[in-house]
Amino acid sequence: MAAACLFALAAAGAPSLDRGDGVHLVLATGLDLSAGRDAGVYLRLIEQWDFAHPRVTVDTVQLSGNTDHQRAQLVADAQSADMPFDIVNIDNQWTAEFAEQGWVREVDPAEVGADRFLEPAWEAVCYEDAHWAVPFISDVGLLFYRADLLEEGDEPPADWAEVFDLAALMVERSDEPVHGYAGQYADYEGLVVNALELVWGAGTQPIEGGGEDCATAERVGDLSTGLQPLVEAIRDGVVHPGVLTDAEDDTRARFRSGEVVMMRNWPQAVEGLSVEQGRENTGTLAFAGWHGGFGEDPEEIEEPSFGVTELPGAALGGQSLAVTTASEHPELAAGLVAHLTSERSQRQLRDAGYAPALSGLYFDETVAEPRDHIYLGSLRGAILAAEPRPRTPYYTAFSEELRDQLHDHLSPPGPVVPSTEQFDDELNEVLRGG
Repeated sequence: MAAACLFALAAAGAPSLDRGDGVHLVLATGLDLSAGRDAGVYLRLIEQWDFAHPRVTVDTVQLSGNTDHQRAQLVADAQSADMPFDIVNIDNQWTAEFAEQGWVREVDPAEVGADRFLEPAWEAVCYEDAHWAVPFISDVGLLFYRADLLEEGDEPPADWAEVFDLAALMVERSDEPVHGYAGQYADYEGLVVNALELVWGAGTQPIEGGGEDCATAERVGDLSTGLQPLVEAIRDGVVHPGVLTDAEDDTRARFRSGEVVMMRNWPQAVEGLSVEQGRENTGTLAFAGWHGGFGEDPEEIEEPSFGVTELPGAALGGQSLAVTTASEHPELAAGLVAHLTSERSQRQLRDAGYAPALSGLYFDETVAEPRDHIYLGSLRGAILAAEPRPRTPYYTAFSEELRDQLHDHLSPPGPVVPSTEQFDDELNEVLRGG
């Protein structure tokens, strides 16, 4: 693991970067989920920096919308003789791998203003007692539900059994033939996230190391614990039968269309439920807010509407910006990262539906609606309480092993809960680099 620490431009007060003619920076990023109704917030932020630095051109390379395909493309380019990217927007669980391989430069906490960021977002980019990227977007799994199908006495579910029980009750109250719940159970990274959330929701901490203090994950155990409520909900028909091929967009489409009354998704889906295909829609779901509908008079709830609440065990998500060791213009690249993680840029990300990485933007006097104040404050609390995935340079191998086993056990003739001993032994072999 070798990379020079070069992040000499702080997030505020960066000097002029207009050096040389025809300088190009290349930024690789996954899909901007806000794009559709216009070019999207990512492109707007890049254009703002371009305008202030006329001698520097930023080319944005949009990678696949599939997380696994994004990483595969980035790794292939990083291993090539001519790495084309100056900045990479990486999912936080890849940080250890990219640092271990020497593909990204170390970040100086003082120079990027580390104390501005939500603590879990900053810890997520730590590996071997150093930081390797700057938090760009925070994320956390949330529970979405049809607020107009709640009744007096309903309470936010405290565990996964209560999630599926409430979903079943809401199905009985619906006038339409619907299913109860949808998550992301296709054979990709989303399945790993959904499974870990079930385990954490059962009160189990399956990962030794890999949490706070920049520790690397040492082993996992009891990963089968917590899967039983999902298995029973699939058997009972509470879970939509199509979820074994579903990713986030599929789940959102099922919820939006009324196929299901509950789903697990990321915060950006709040915005996405009311905007589709680049235009405002009439007759869409109204946002009832955090815990919307719980403890309220059912007659007062708009139909149809949705609310959000914390999951019984939520995974930490998020993306961060890293300057590559291959960049010929690392100071320029650091300046662009400083712009993208500035308060002004982060506020625009928040207003586009993303969870910002800056802690202070969850309590902001520029937000007018009391409902939105409550939502943002509660979202911040959910991020602070979220669980990180294992910190390890072998994370991708761990993810692939976990999802292979889970998908097989959830698919017909199942679903069945995997054997704990075999499950854990094979995953721990992968964590050791085997």
